[in-house]
Amino acid sequence: MIDTQAIRNKILDLALRGQLTEQLPEDGTAEELYQQIQEEKRALIEVGKIKKEKPLPENTESESPFEIPKNWKWVKLGNITTKITSGSTPTGGRKSNVYVESGFPLFREQNIYDDGIHQAGMVFITEELLKTRKNSTVLAKDILLNITGGSIGRCALVPDSFDRGSINQHILIIRAVDPETRFYLHMLICSPYIQSYIKNKAVGDKDGFSGGRCKKILVPLPPIAEQQRIVEKIDQTFSVLDTIDTLQAQYADNLTALKAKLIDAAIRGKLTEQLPEDGTAEELYQKIQAEKQELIRAGKIKKEKPLPEIVADEISIEIPANWKSCRLGSIITLVSGTDYKPEEYNAEMRGTPYITGASNLLPEGVLINRWTETPRCIANKGDVLLVCKGSGYGKVAMCDIEEAHIARQIMALKKTDLLDMRYILYYLVANFSYLKGKGQGLIPGVDRKSVLNMIFPLPPLAEQKRITQKIDELLSLFEK
Repeated sequence: MIDTQAIRNKILDLALRGQLTEQLPEDGTAEELYQQIQEEKRALIEVGKIKKEKPLPENTESESPFEIPKNWKWVKLGNITTKITSGSTPTGGRKSNVYVESGFPLFREQNIYDDGIHQAGMVFITEELLKTRKNSTVLAKDILLNITGGSIGRCALVPDSFDRGSINQHILIIRAVDPETRFYLHMLICSPYIQSYIKNKAVGDKDGFSGGRCKKILVPLPPIAEQQRIVEKIDQTFSVLDTIDTLQAQYADNLTALKAKLIDAAIRGKLTEQLPEDGTAEELYQKIQAEKQELIRAGKIKKEKPLPEIVADEISIEIPANWKSCRLGSIITLVSGTDYKPEEYNAEMRGTPYITGASNLLPEGVLINRWTETPRCIANKGDVLLVCKGSGYGKVAMCDIEEAHIARQIMALKKTDLLDMRYILYYLVANFSYLKGKGQGLIPGVDRKSVLNMIFPLPPLAEQKRITQKIDELLSLFEK
């Protein structure tokens, strides 16, 4: 199984070191951002919106926990926030009448999670009581951090649409001077770096962490633009890991099925981002049609009978808006093999390699044990080979030799630069049950027509490449 939590921790660690994103000159520097924050903070003090606090000790070179990019800056959390304070439980709690059926939420530690505020067990207080608790009033865009007990370190972002609320003594309010930094700060607090700091600094019977210690947390601060890229990258990656977690929970006892489901999720566009700069699959489809027409005119491939139009009932999966559902035969050229009599091939390495069936297709490449001096049905390096007859039908592999003759049990989906052929291969793997379902006759197999008529989810080429890279990475993690 894939340890997704270890992957999350590693990604967060890379993010805080500036190794997950590119540093761009046009972003400016964190020093410039820091000075802007200080000016804003001074302005808030002057108009009486926040109180002037005792200055925090200056950072020293020896304090820096790890190396960060040159345009970043180590700062103390208290210097880029206007508020870091804990709340209190109203006198009497549940034994009094301070809690009401509806009103303003009083957040307790059971409501605070990294993925947001949970409503289970929520209690409410009146507006009159809230007005007496100004120091612990929660506002939209605040960050809430659990600071005691078993849930210490859990951290939630308060939604932008939130009105007002309050917290008990087990929670800290962290309010950023620049609200745009809140997403990065939330990610930072959830990282192993800060979580370790919180737990190491916690004291007392209930492992308490104070606001004073929180203010002294050293923050690796990037420019705002890079903060946004970091958060966006993490959100995308964690979304993929969430999908993997869901699939692993469903198929925990069947590794083969889990791998197949991950591949299936990938070819539905669930493991990669759709980028506007990729263009659309429709544009790619038209390029493929133009290329096929050119090959027909040049006599390199034969013109085939038109494929039937796709009807709505045939489309069984939802795909991203910039993808296209099409017949597999409309975008690939399919070459069917033919057999030789025993006297027409040899085992003495004379002529062209001869691929005879499923036993020749191995995970590490094509096994060759026969040759022919009169090749007719040719597969080339980069083609996808599909076993279409016999006990191994449905098996697929990439052709890794320059030229080979294929037997009747094999079809070759010919390589084209307009498609990522590994994406084609993974599509066939994901649709193995479809191919098996088409088996017929005394010798089980799938016919040419069934392969050509398969409904194919076509992404733009750049995304095809991202999908195959993502699948390769995941399958590699399984092997590890």
